[in-house]
Amino acid sequence: MKIRAKLTYQFSVIIISTVFTLSVIIFIISSEYRKNQFFSRLEDKAQTTSKLLFEVAQVDSVLLKIIEAADQTVLYNEKVVIVDTANNIIFDTREEVNFYLDNDTYNKIREKKKHKGRIKNIEYYAFTYYDKNEEFLVVASAYDYFGFKKIKNLSNVLIISFFIVVFISLYFGWFFSGRALRPVSKMIGEVRSLTSKNLNKRLDISNNKDELAELANTFNKMLDELELAFNIQKEFVSNASHELKTPLTAIKSQIDVALLKERNTQEYFDILHSVKEDISALSNIINNLLLLAQTSVNIFSFTFVDARIDEVIWKAQQILMDKNKSYNIIIDFRNMPEDINDLNINCNYVLLRNVFVNLMDNGCKYSADNSVKVSIAYNKDFFEIIFTDNGIGIKNEDLKNIVKPFFRGQNVAGKEGHGIGLALVNNIINIHKGKLEFFSQLGKGTTVIVKIPKREII
Repeated sequence: MKIRAKLTYQFSVIIISTVFTLSVIIFIISSEYRKNQFFSRLEDKAQTTSKLLFEVAQVDSVLLKIIEAADQTVLYNEKVVIVDTANNIIFDTREEVNFYLDNDTYNKIREKKKHKGRIKNIEYYAFTYYDKNEEFLVVASAYDYFGFKKIKNLSNVLIISFFIVVFISLYFGWFFSGRALRPVSKMIGEVRSLTSKNLNKRLDISNNKDELAELANTFNKMLDELELAFNIQKEFVSNASHELKTPLTAIKSQIDVALLKERNTQEYFDILHSVKEDISALSNIINNLLLLAQTSVNIFSFTFVDARIDEVIWKAQQILMDKNKSYNIIIDFRNMPEDINDLNINCNYVLLRNVFVNLMDNGCKYSADNSVKVSIAYNKDFFEIIFTDNGIGIKNEDLKNIVKPFFRGQNVAGKEGHGIGLALVNNIINIHKGKLEFFSQLGKGTTVIVKIPKREII
């Protein structure tokens, strides 16, 4: 069921149920009121008739009948009957009206002293009356013609009103629900028009401040993220294609040159050695791209273990210095804990080691003396690892883009690199719930601060 139909149904059910309940209550109250009023009139009639007959000496049964016949307020089929203890009728105002109670009913009235009842459409009121220590039963009965007619008219009015309310509630429920959901329909149309080619479009919020405006604003924020993700994906594919094409082109060119003519063994050896280096570089790019993709989407389950932060840093230094003998990596421990177990950190060992290798490599690669200083500060909640070099520095306008994939500063032209390393470092630090900060001055060097919690924050 669509929302419009559901809202119409719910609105109509509430209105119809309310009107139906009120109609039933009005009918019941009106019916009870009619009945009570009519029985009250019958009681007055019975009391008046019995007093005139037994207490007024000048009035006998004949005169009383004449009075009753002349009464203009007589009810429809009104009849007053008085019986003695043997249930014999001693007075009857209207003998032509055929309404009498049986002996069992008379006996019940004597037990209760007062009694109200109804036989078919005739209602009656009866009570015991004592005159000179003699008991009589007085029964006043009539048909409430006008009362029933009013109730019938009221029921017709209520039924007609009920169906009118049903129609009105359905019509206006459908109308107002459609009007209320018009912005939703408009929003659905705008969303359906969105494709990968026009993700820059946004839903119209206007000046509304209701829940639909909040929904549209939330959706627009999602579109911002989606557009950014698409742009990153396009840029990633474009840059990745370029980075992969370069070494493949170099490999193909070397093979083509080698095939131009026959060469001696040493020349083939040199060419193969060069191709091997290009293949290693290509393999390294592919591995970094895969790792970057994994850490970017964060859908892979990374295993976290307890390791000593100092051992991870020493291992990173060893790997890098074995690969580049000219590098000078100075590690400075300060404010170290008394308990060696406080150096434990919950991390993915390989990923964290790659972070330190990459930052050490950048510090040495962009420094004139190929050196970087690594300082480790201890805190009860997190570790702070500071990488300081005296290299070429980073421009202020480049700092905000430094961790974007494939971004390289304008002043690093001619330096080996692909712009993947810092993006990968940033993703790994985010996986460890850490923080990465850069401070740099052109010509004076760069400081990179890595803050990592001691325990994984879930």
